[in-house]
Amino acid sequence: MVTLPTSDLEELLSQMGEAGFRLMEIDSCEAAAGNLSICVDLSLTLEEKFPVVKEIPLPQPAPELAGRTLIVSGSGCRLRDILAKPMANLACVVPVDRGERAKMFTSNDGRFERVTSEFHSHLA
Repeated sequence: MVTLPTSDLEELLSQMGEAGFRLMEIDSCEAAAGNLSICVDLSLTLEEKFPVVKEIPLPQPAPELAGRTLIVSGSGCRLRDILAKPMANLACVVPVDRGERAKMFTSNDGRFERVTSEFHSHLA
């Protein structure tokens, strides 16, 4: 695994925000509809931007994702808001335990309790 400096995490968050905003611009999502995720096969420093950590069960086992980082939109978050406030609208999920559980990293100003309800599709 490669370790990226925090600025590269910021670039990933910015790119997700731009993608979400573009989807809104072309009327591909409405209100809180839509969700985004990316899977990063790199070691990221998450605690500075996402200091709140809790363990969560995964909706389905994903052993092939153990140790990777999934950056996922929060439940009820609007894609257009990710660009302006990525930490409030995104979580970083790192599957552990043979992919049966995960550590979910969020920020103190997170606007959601859990990631998108479509998370099982993102894991697949």
